[in-house]
Amino acid sequence: MYEQYEARLRQQPDDVHALDAYWREACAAGDQARVLDWLRRAVDADPEVPGFHFMLGVALQGLVRYDEAHASFREALRLALRADARPDAPPPPGPGVPVPATTLCCVDCRNHELAIATLRRSMAQCRFERVVFFTNRRFELPGIEVAEIPDVGSIAEYSRFMVKALGDWIESPYALVVQYDGYILNGRCWQPAFHDYDYVGAPWVDGGAYAVGNGGFSLRSRRLLQALRDPRIAELVPEDIAICRTYRRLLEDDYGIRFAPADLAARFSFESVPPSGPTFGFHGIAHMVRIVDMSEEELAAYRPGAAVQYVKN
Repeated sequence: MYEQYEARLRQQPDDVHALDAYWREACAAGDQARVLDWLRRAVDADPEVPGFHFMLGVALQGLVRYDEAHASFREALRLALRADARPDAPPPPGPGVPVPATTLCCVDCRNHELAIATLRRSMAQCRFERVVFFTNRRFELPGIEVAEIPDVGSIAEYSRFMVKALGDWIESPYALVVQYDGYILNGRCWQPAFHDYDYVGAPWVDGGAYAVGNGGFSLRSRRLLQALRDPRIAELVPEDIAICRTYRRLLEDDYGIRFAPADLAARFSFESVPPSGPTFGFHGIAHMVRIVDMSEEELAAYRPGAAVQYVKN
């Protein structure tokens, strides 16, 4: 079944078309283990092709080797976003859609280059009152304020910073939180109605009444950040579950915190639930590697799980 592809790859390990066809058929048949060595050979033959790393990541994910898969995804992104990640890159050209009374921010002490690229991608779409990169290293980034913080090296440390410390740094009425694997896709999808709520994040699958939502790309009010200092809020990992489920009732009843309805949140961002139309942003490393080089037309048609061309000529 796969002999034709293997014969071509023996002659040319980085044959894009042969590898792409082999990989698709193997993954569809659940034969990821068979194609794994060929994907590694392609990476060795041409390590500068982001798509090779992505295909390797998908195959590893299918084999439930998630740490290795995410490492491959991150390398694919690093290669695809090199221009955006350079510390000396100029600020994105304006003017961008205004998002008033809002600080764009990212907290990352591990994936520095990707976090910088994510901020720049978002800044290319919109303009903010302030843009802050919270990290453990000193950078000079045009248009981005760098706030040096103690090392954040685990999910627990990240969650504690987001719940208990972020409010010390945010002076604007709202903060748009992004992570290294999510950013603004279409500034024209910004809606002033997002500011009617204290928390907006992509809906979760099977979330029921507490479906909103994902914290990796989320809008949070300063009111919420201040309310989170309540000492009763102590189970913090992961931070978006703590805010949106564990302590949601407390936040609503004692502080009047308003969580966006699922239909509005679905227009704000997507993560695990496929969107019905264009969204303001997204979160998720697998999505990001797929869409990083897409045109506006391709982005408008993108739906999670749909077949896309991962390796472009």
